[in-house]
Amino acid sequence: KDELGRLVIMVGLPFANIADAELKARMDHLDAGVGNQGRGRAYYEALCMRGVNQSIGRAIRHVGDYACILLCDQRWGACGTS
Repeated sequence: KDELGRLVIMVGLPFANIADAELKARMDHLDAGVGNQGRGRAYYEALCMRGVNQSIGRAIRHVGDYACILLCDQRWGACGTS
Protein backbone atom coordinates (compact mmCIF):
# COMPACT_ATOMS: atom_id res chain seq x y z
CA LYS A 1 0.00 0.00 0.00
CA ASP A 2 2.92 2.41 0.51
CA GLU A 3 3.53 2.61 -3.26
CA LEU A 4 0.04 3.99 -3.91
CA GLY A 5 -0.74 7.69 -4.22
CA ARG A 6 2.47 9.11 -5.66
CA LEU A 7 0.83 12.01 -7.50
CA VAL A 8 -1.58 14.76 -6.45
CA ILE A 9 -2.87 17.17 -9.09
CA MET A 10 -4.52 20.30 -7.68
CA VAL A 11 -6.57 22.01 -10.40
CA GLY A 12 -7.75 25.35 -9.10
CA LEU A 13 -7.84 26.51 -5.51
CA PRO A 14 -10.41 25.26 -2.97
CA PHE A 15 -11.74 28.66 -1.88
CA ALA A 16 -14.84 28.58 0.32
CA ASN A 17 -18.07 30.20 -0.85
CA ILE A 18 -17.57 33.90 -0.08
CA ALA A 19 -21.37 34.39 0.01
CA ASP A 20 -21.78 31.96 2.94
CA ALA A 21 -23.38 33.89 5.80
CA GLU A 22 -21.24 32.31 8.54
CA LEU A 23 -17.99 32.92 6.64
CA LYS A 24 -19.01 36.48 5.82
CA ALA A 25 -19.83 37.19 9.49
CA ARG A 26 -16.50 35.75 10.63
CA MET A 27 -14.58 37.81 8.07
CA ASP A 28 -16.48 40.98 9.09
CA HIS A 29 -15.73 40.29 12.75
CA LEU A 30 -12.01 39.87 11.99
CA ASP A 31 -11.97 43.12 10.02
CA ALA A 32 -13.78 45.09 12.76
CA GLY A 33 -11.71 47.50 14.79
CA VAL A 34 -8.88 49.87 14.09
CA GLY A 35 -5.89 48.35 12.35
CA ASN A 36 -7.60 45.04 11.59
CA GLN A 37 -8.37 45.66 7.92
CA GLY A 38 -7.38 42.67 5.83
CA ARG A 39 -7.56 40.09 8.62
CA GLY A 40 -10.80 38.68 7.19
CA ARG A 41 -9.22 38.21 3.76
CA ALA A 42 -6.15 36.61 5.38
CA TYR A 43 -8.46 34.17 7.19
CA TYR A 44 -10.24 33.38 3.90
CA GLU A 45 -6.93 32.62 2.18
CA ALA A 46 -5.76 30.54 5.16
CA LEU A 47 -8.88 28.35 4.84
CA CYS A 48 -7.97 27.74 1.22
CA MET A 49 -4.35 26.89 2.05
CA ARG A 50 -5.52 24.46 4.74
CA GLY A 51 -7.54 22.65 2.07
CA VAL A 52 -4.48 22.50 -0.17
CA ASN A 53 -2.34 21.12 2.69
CA GLN A 54 -4.93 18.47 3.49
CA SER A 55 -5.04 17.38 -0.15
CA ILE A 56 -1.25 17.13 -0.31
CA GLY A 57 -1.29 15.18 2.94
CA ARG A 58 -3.33 12.45 1.25
CA ALA A 59 -0.20 11.47 -0.71
CA ILE A 60 2.54 12.27 1.83
CA ARG A 61 1.54 10.19 4.82
CA HIS A 62 4.74 9.83 6.87
CA VAL A 63 8.29 11.17 7.07
CA GLY A 64 9.70 8.55 4.67
CA ASP A 65 6.94 8.97 2.08
CA TYR A 66 7.23 10.94 -1.15
CA ALA A 67 4.97 12.12 -3.95
CA CYS A 68 4.83 14.55 -6.84
CA ILE A 69 2.51 17.52 -6.29
CA LEU A 70 1.25 19.48 -9.32
CA LEU A 71 -0.38 22.81 -8.50
CA CYS A 72 -2.24 23.78 -11.69
CA ASP A 73 -3.55 27.32 -11.26
CA GLN A 74 -2.06 30.60 -12.39
CA ARG A 75 -2.93 32.19 -9.02
CA TRP A 76 -0.06 30.32 -7.35
CA GLY A 77 2.25 32.95 -8.80
CA ALA A 78 0.04 35.82 -7.65
CA CYS A 79 0.87 37.99 -4.67
CA GLY A 80 -0.62 36.65 -1.44
CA THR A 81 -0.84 32.97 -2.47
CA SER A 82 2.79 32.03 -2.95
